[in-house]
Amino acid sequence: NGDLIVKTADALSGKKTIMLYFSAHWCPPCQRFTPKLIEFYNSMKDHGKHDFELIFVSFDKNENEFKEYTSEMPWPCLPFGSDTKDTLGRKYEAEGIPHLVVVDENGEVITKDGVD
Repeated sequence: NGDLIVKTADALSGKKTIMLYFSAHWCPPCQRFTPKLIEFYNSMKDHGKHDFELIFVSFDKNENEFKEYTSEMPWPCLPFGSDTKDTLGRKYEAEGIPHLVVVDENGEVITKDGVD
């Protein structure tokens, strides 16, 4: 429901693969891609794949849009307005959205083209 707060270390503990999904409610390509990503995520978890996690990094313009957009998301989300968004966006070159970056447990980039 977006109100549960989890420490990053707990959310990522034991994960071999981490996906960072940069997206926003107001973005039409994001609105088309997000349901597909939710389906993929749920399918992987349903098939026992628990060694990965996806973290949503919001580029929403206000907290109401953020809450509406994240209400159906099954994965952890950075809090709305988090300074970490800008740091991650620069580090992983999120110049356009949707943008999906996949990294290993050491933070090494596997791909920055996860949307493709």
